[in-house]
Parts: sequence; C-alpha cells; structure tokens
Amino acid sequence: MVRSIFSSVSFEKLYIILPFLECESSLAVNFLDKHKWFINNGGFIVLKCGGKVNGAILNFLNTNTILLEYADISLYSAWNQSLDYLKELNIDNNSYISFLGLDDTLCQNFCESVAKNMDKNIDFIYGDIYIRLGNRYRRRYAERTPLLFQKKSKYVFDIFHPGMMNRWGLISSFKFDQRYYLAADLDFYIRLSESHNITYLYIDGIQSIVGADGISNDVNAKEVYKKEWEMIEDKLSVEIVKKSNRMTILSVISKNKTLYKLIRDLYWKVVAKRKFKC
Repeated sequence: MVRSIFSSVSFEKLYIILPFLECESSLAVNFLDKHKWFINNGGFIVLKCGGKVNGAILNFLNTNTILLEYADISLYSAWNQSLDYLKELNIDNNSYISFLGLDDTLCQNFCESVAKNMDKNIDFIYGDIYIRLGNRYRRRYAERTPLLFQKKSKYVFDIFHPGMMNRWGLISSFKFDQRYYLAADLDFYIRLSESHNITYLYIDGIQSIVGADGISNDVNAKEVYKKEWEMIEDKLSVEIVKKSNRMTILSVISKNKTLYKLIRDLYWKVVAKRKFKC
C-alpha cells in the first residue's frame, strides 16, 4: 500500500486541501495518520472544517498541518475558502494543490514523481486511481491525451480529480462555482481549458486511492450530474460528451436503491481485486 518512510525528495511545494465536518474529526485524524509520510517530507495539509473541533486532531497541528475553522455552505465553498487562505500565504506559483476527501489516500510514489517535475511549469500532473469498496480495489485509467484539457473540444471528464496536482500559478485566480452540488469541478476545469493553453503530464502509476462511497457515487448522483452538466453546457456554450446509454441505464437503476446496491456489489465481486500496488 502507501509507503510510510522518508522520501528522497522534498514535498515542500505540495499542498493537500481536505474539507470535513465537525462530526468527522476522528476520520480527519485517520487521514492525517496515514499521510504522515507526506507531512514528514515537507508537504502541507490544509484542514477545512465548517465549525470548531477539538480532541486528537489538535495534536497533529503544526506549521505543515493547518486547521481553518469557519462556516461554509458546501464542499465547493470549503475549497474556495482554502484557496483564499493559500492566496493570503502568497505561496510559490510552482506549488501544486491536490483536493482530497476523508476516504481518499494520496500515493507517495506519485508525489515523488510530481516533485521531480516541478521545475517544468506543467499545469496538471495526474495518473490513474484505485477505487476502493470495502477490501476490494478497482483500477481506473486516465486518458493520456485528455479531452478535458483540449480547448474548444467536446469536453469529457477523462481524468480523475482526487489527488491530481494543480499548479498554483494557473488555478489561483479561479474559484469553484458554488451553485453546483456535484459538477463544480468539471465546470472549473472547462473554464480553465477555455481560457488557457493547458499543459499536462500523465504519470504511469496511481495518484490516489478513492473511496467508492463518496457523494459522487451516491445512488441519486447520476440524475444530479445529468442536470448540472446541462447547466454547464448552457452557461459556457460548450458540449459535454456523455455516455448516453450508460447514463440512461444508471438513471433507471438508481431509482431503486436496493437494486442499485445489489448490482454494484455483484459487479465489484467480479471486476475488483483484493490486492493492489500503489
């Protein structure tokens, strides 16, 4: 799994943004514990909580682990507040920002590859991911020439956001549109692609392990995505390529939560593995 040793390279220009709720402070502690390797090698973690926290998490706070405690209204609101905080710090433009959830794990090998490519002014550095459900893991492959980063293309979300490294010099003047519940990240990257000539680097490896039970995989998420993608298309005058047959089938199945869970569990038993290499 993720190696818990000191790295030969420094992560002093890498930042993780981690939002969580007051009731999730114990999960935030678990996240910090499994990312000690990141902090010990100079990486920064910005913890964003919508209220006051106490307990074991306070033992992790130091110059590299920062806790922001003030109200937010959504995940994207918390991300925007964290970006505002980094702007106040006046961090180096060649720093890289990664957005993660409590059930996600950043991979050390990936971070080492990022650190070795920092001087090339690459806007986005990314790789593949493992999705985890229980003790099973399924690899998802990112596109090596993603349509998401091709200006004026038909846009496809063909890379994976959790764990991807975003160059601060590019994203620092942008915000997530808080009108969206699930699709503000897609809107964010399309706006970046429409206004810049994006550079990117695919790392042939795993950038992160992502929990399968996040809000984007909720039983009702498919319908929300469909509506919000249409909102983005109207707002930005772009086309988002959808896997129409797959989306239609998922929309029908998702209306029956019991059936949705049964089919998902059976699918995972067939395609997922119990062992993986990060």
